[in-house]
Amino acid sequence: MESDVTQSAAFYKTWAWAEANKNLLVIAAAGILVVGCGIGLYVWQHNEKESSASQALSHVATQTSLTGHTAPPEAFLKVASQYPNTAGGERALLMGAGQLFVEGKYAEAQEQFQKFLNEHRSSDLAGQAALGVATSLEAQGKTADAIKAYKDITEHRASDPITPRARLALGRLYEAQGELTQARDAYQQLARAEFGGIGQEANLHLQQLLLKNPALAQPPVTATNNSLVAPASVTNAPALNSK
Repeated sequence: MESDVTQSAAFYKTWAWAEANKNLLVIAAAGILVVGCGIGLYVWQHNEKESSASQALSHVATQTSLTGHTAPPEAFLKVASQYPNTAGGERALLMGAGQLFVEGKYAEAQEQFQKFLNEHRSSDLAGQAALGVATSLEAQGKTADAIKAYKDITEHRASDPITPRARLALGRLYEAQGELTQARDAYQQLARAEFGGIGQEANLHLQQLLLKNPALAQPPVTATNNSLVAPASVTNAPALNSK
């Protein structure tokens, strides 16, 4: 009984407060409604934009399929420009950069790959863009910059699916530069860790490298081995002189 009285008293107090502040409650409710509508509108517009971006990219891809000729990079980049911050726009930018590379426009391809990294660094496709930058640098003959870019991928994107391809390219460039030990290490790491095409390719490069440079297959002489050899030569020296 006492509990019922307490609850009734609390109800009347709440009702009295609501009556005294009904204008404030109306304003608050209206504010919540406006915010809710705003969020709903944003989500709807975002979904519409995503849908439009996907349709635009699909249209370019469809034209490519129908004509048998790959669409020019400008077609993909136009979609990327019209629909920024969408998944379709991201893919269009990456595809446009890739098409520039295919056409041999390596500097322009590098620029677009780098633009992707600048604008979509957290994207799941960022690794592909990073590999695109490195490959474009290599294609331009900027070997030192390409090595740095490939190395950055192997050090900071270890779990990315594109990393084995970057490591293979790194080993190949090391070999071309005469840095044979580093090339061997890159090939060995891939041959041991990767299965399938890349692992087989790395193993082939490794075997060819070792055939040309057998010393790379030998274990390095350790300080302990040196210390064992030196005393023997010193001990034998007096015996030879005595004869």
